[in-house]
Amino acid sequence: MRPRILIVDDEADIRETFADFIQKRLDCVIDLKANGVEAILALEAEEYHVLLLDLQMPGVDGFEVLARAMALRPGMIILVMSRLDDPVREKKIEDTGAVYITKPASLKAVLACIERKLAERR
Repeated sequence: MRPRILIVDDEADIRETFADFIQKRLDCVIDLKANGVEAILALEAEEYHVLLLDLQMPGVDGFEVLARAMALRPGMIILVMSRLDDPVREKKIEDTGAVYITKPASLKAVLACIERKLAERR
């Protein structure tokens, strides 16, 4: 089964760059959402294997989406991205089981993390 990946970021260029890079290298289905509200609606409607989530977004932020994602889809692979290099925030996120990634994130490193996590689930 092809993994379903949800990419959520309020910056269109980041969403599209990650989607293009991942899609060319991994046989998967990718959905893109621009904000937390769209992300939560997508998580309620679809079953995703991976969530690539920006932490800082206007309105419903990444923390709220993270909490909803964990409640709606326990066991889903979650990678959280943020421009802030904050060890306290990083620990808080990693304590949830999510992977914390500091922006700007390496496309290759994010893809490698997704592939590794998916392989662990097989």
